Amino acid sequence: MTEKQLIDGCIRRDERSQNAFYKAYFPFMTSIANRYYRNKDDVYRVVNYGFLKVFNNLEKYDPTYSLTTWMGRILINHIIDEFRKNEKYENQVPTEHIDKENNKGVSWNLVEHQWEQEDLLTMIESLPRATRTVFKLYAFEAYKHAEIAEVMGISENTSKWHLREARTRLKQLLEHTYKQGTKSHVKL
Repeated sequence: MTEKQLIDGCIRRDERSQNAFYKAYFPFMTSIANRYYRNKDDVYRVVNYGFLKVFNNLEKYDPTYSLTTWMGRILINHIIDEFRKNEKYENQVPTEHIDKENNKGVSWNLVEHQWEQEDLLTMIESLPRATRTVFKLYAFEAYKHAEIAEVMGISENTSKWHLREARTRLKQLLEHTYKQGTKSHVKL
């Protein structure tokens, strides 16, 4: 079946089309959810909810855009909604904590070293939830600070602060891990 045939079948609520659609796009949706959740139950829960939203809104899909981009956006928006609903954190970061001298972010050359993907993901997961979410939206999903601010209900400056904080903490973790010589066994 072509993508258009799958979409048309899903709009008609044809179970065979929905099943084929689900199987075809499940790996894609799971790869997105895995960036935000480490627990497989949470991954499957948000993926299934994402598919429900996709199926309920397929008639609104504009085929001039990529289907996977549209579906990914739906899933990411749901993840952000969950974050907003479940997370209790201060919307504004006091400006006295922002390092004005280092406003352009953190740079380091440790990237040249070989790191295991699991180690890097463990480091990212160790960040505070709001900082981790901003970092992932910016680094993995290519959101701009204005978009992050809008979807998370924070200011652009707060988004920028969280990104700087993530970079600083990740740099510290990378340096510490490198100095300890435990690249394959990160302890946080």
